[in-house]
Amino acid sequence: MNGEGKSILEFSEALNLSIANTWFKKREEHLITYKSGGTCSQIDFFLIRKSDRKYCLNCKVIPGESLTTQHRVLVMDVRIRDRAKRRSPMVAPRIKWWHLKGEKQGIFQQKIWEGWCGQSQGSANDMWNKMSQEIIKVAKETLGESRGFGPRGKESWWWNENVQSKVRVKKECFKEWSRCRNSETWDKYKIARNETKKAVSEARAQAFDGLYQALGTRTCLTICEGHDGTETSNGDVLIFPDMIRYRRLTHFDVETFVEEVLVKEGEWLPGNPESLKASYVFVCSHGSRDRRCGVFGPILVSRFREEIELHGLQGKVLISSCSHIGGNKYAGNVIIFGSSINREVTGHLYGYVTPDDVPLLFHQHIIKGEIFDSLWRGQIGLSEDEQKKKQEQRLQLNGGRNLGGMVAGRCQTDGESCCQDNEDSCCCQNDVFEEMTELSTDNKRENVNVISRINKGKGALRKFSSMPTWLDSWEQEDTYAAFAVVCAAVSVAIAYSCYKQLR
Repeated sequence: MNGEGKSILEFSEALNLSIANTWFKKREEHLITYKSGGTCSQIDFFLIRKSDRKYCLNCKVIPGESLTTQHRVLVMDVRIRDRAKRRSPMVAPRIKWWHLKGEKQGIFQQKIWEGWCGQSQGSANDMWNKMSQEIIKVAKETLGESRGFGPRGKESWWWNENVQSKVRVKKECFKEWSRCRNSETWDKYKIARNETKKAVSEARAQAFDGLYQALGTRTCLTICEGHDGTETSNGDVLIFPDMIRYRRLTHFDVETFVEEVLVKEGEWLPGNPESLKASYVFVCSHGSRDRRCGVFGPILVSRFREEIELHGLQGKVLISSCSHIGGNKYAGNVIIFGSSINREVTGHLYGYVTPDDVPLLFHQHIIKGEIFDSLWRGQIGLSEDEQKKKQEQRLQLNGGRNLGGMVAGRCQTDGESCCQDNEDSCCCQNDVFEEMTELSTDNKRENVNVISRINKGKGALRKFSSMPTWLDSWEQEDTYAAFAVVCAAVSVAIAYSCYKQLR
């Protein structure tokens, strides 16, 4: 070892470095980094910190390659782990002003009075700054602050401790099943999952029951399309039949808004209600409850928009997609809010509305302000018994005319969009929906509905709907394939009988 080599060792020891070339056993030819004639030497080294030694996999010389004249390439293989830096979430804690009620309201007032007493001196700006600082300080102490972000996928106003404990147990059971993967842990997880679903449904039902009792009425909630920069933006809340709108609500405002506006029937102070003048048409376009609504909902929206442009009613009639329209057995797939002939704002449900029905429905209900009898399901705000009475009254007023179209003329129509069924209609879920959605609306095959009138007591109505048979749902190719299979089976049977006779 020459003097330069000793200098390298002293330098490495002083700085707590390691020479990577010396860690691996190599042939002498694979250690030489400089070769010139008969002179061979190792003059190139990799120096790394001892703490990083675990990342070094190999250090070698490539004999057949030269970096520069008479110098061989020295390569060190290292393992590098790319660790993504987790960004700290941007949080903005907010004071829980929605807790300013009851006992906390009195405590808040008392602390404000005690802290402000005797400080009414100085200029107006100084007093204002002192008061605002005192209010914020007392509010943080009395009401507390939020964590800076809303609930993650949970509606906090009904997500109680019981639900949280059930969900926690379900997650633990799922982790245990993921580790063991046996029937015992799977059964345990299924029991916990069912108990969690039951707890969630009970908590939600109790929350809504309490809300309805406080309201005195039943409120139906649905989610509609909203786009920023349009008539209806994200975060807007439309209330019918009051025909008012509150703009730009956030998830922090939901609890306060429900209590102040829906329960107490007051005004929400952070926002000013805007009156709605136009007629509103909502089309059910959900795909989870009934897949046909997800397929045909956008088509109905397009047809309504065509009618709006055709009659020049832009801005006077607004159309929007919405989630499931529930509430009772008479729920349809189209709901229209607007003024009636008597200038009274009402909401009407229409069921089994197809794209071909849109022009007649638009002209009858929106332009003329009259109810379209053949598709009418009922009026929003009426109970189930009131809906039945309303139907009977309309039947009596119309003298039973157009009964077939009014009661069930559209039941079990292929590919048409519908939501929940009423008592006098057959089920709208059938097994051939995938085949129906591929057909265009022009060449759809409609199943014939037979309606019979049977007088029993008060002249009740009974309807019989012919369900589609298995043969009606077959395509031509399916028929040919079945016929070929039958012919093949017959041929095999004949051949086998001939073979038996020859023996």
